[in-house]
Amino acid sequence: MPDTDPAYLADLQAAHARYTARLAEITAGGRPAPDEASPRIHDWTDAMVASGHLSYTTTGRGTPVTVTVTTADTRALANHTATPAQHRALADAVTAFLAHSTGEPRTLAPSYGTRPPLRTYDLLVLLHPQPPADGGGGRATSPTDLPADGATGTCHTCHTPIVWKHDEPPYGHWLDRYDADLCPRKKEEDDDPGHAPATYSPPSGIRHPLNRADATAQLLGEEAIAAAPPAPTGDGILLLTVEGSGYGPYVAAPLAPAEQPWAEHLFTRDTAEQIVTDLHRHDADCGLTARWHEDGTLTFTWEPGYLEGDKPGTRTITPTEHGLYPIGGLWPWDEWTPQHYDHTAGQAAFAHGAAAYRDAAPAPCPDALTELYDRGRAEAHRVTLHRDAPQP
Repeated sequence: MPDTDPAYLADLQAAHARYTARLAEITAGGRPAPDEASPRIHDWTDAMVASGHLSYTTTGRGTPVTVTVTTADTRALANHTATPAQHRALADAVTAFLAHSTGEPRTLAPSYGTRPPLRTYDLLVLLHPQPPADGGGGRATSPTDLPADGATGTCHTCHTPIVWKHDEPPYGHWLDRYDADLCPRKKEEDDDPGHAPATYSPPSGIRHPLNRADATAQLLGEEAIAAAPPAPTGDGILLLTVEGSGYGPYVAAPLAPAEQPWAEHLFTRDTAEQIVTDLHRHDADCGLTARWHEDGTLTFTWEPGYLEGDKPGTRTITPTEHGLYPIGGLWPWDEWTPQHYDHTAGQAAFAHGAAAYRDAAPAPCPDALTELYDRGRAEAHRVTLHRDAPQP
């Protein structure tokens, strides 16, 4: 087992006990009492580790795939810092674990390529078997059984007409046949136990699988969210993202107003590395690549057509004497704000830490997010340490 800390293993065993009891209730078709405390999503993933279910072979995608869960993966998921690869591995592992534990294969859907990476609450909701393409009473067994893009139907609970779109599935309605509590227009009188599905009650404040703003408020606390500046712009730093992406947020020492999207700004080596990682992970086919050199310089290379004109090109960035990298002019920047970009609680915690980097004391923050909050504060301190020095 990858983590042998007795206290942590005890927590995992407790999580497994909660999982086992809840799974039995679901299997029996029971519904939770209205005041039942909702289990946390990492109870599911921690339970797999606690049970020794660290590796499975599953045919959920048509060919045998071996999936492995580690405590690092489960902690990353619980802390909202999991990478897309970890999300995929955990999603496969949850599928395999449920099949192993209940004998009933259950598939997480829709397919990974048609939606943002799975978040913790997405996993919680998607544990329910999905409706088949024909809208009947059967159960789909693979993502290919989902409705075709543009298919129409009616919400099982509130009878609202819906249209299925792969790039923005109507979760709040389509999953209602398996989780009535998620329906935003649920009729109080529609409580026929013969049709109501077994369900988890979603945590307070999180009513939609993709509503990350609510999830952030739930995890950080409404007061902390309201008190933290959404995007510091006048105190020596900017929080930036690649326009339209939601990557980052990247803490920068500004060299120009935020309204100039193609301007250069200064970043630490850590942030520059994250920018390069995001470029290669999410935009590998955009025509732009980056490479680090032993002397600490960074070279961007682009294909014909990436920038105006048809010529390829390169640009090598040399760090300043204080180790900061002037990056810009190769894509449009945008200010990162939680109001404008979907985000995880981890991103929000990092941003709030950066925004409060000059505060004498850190703001209250849940233990699971403290590391990210502190990292944001530290990054803002590093990038502004020599802000009075001459700039390139």
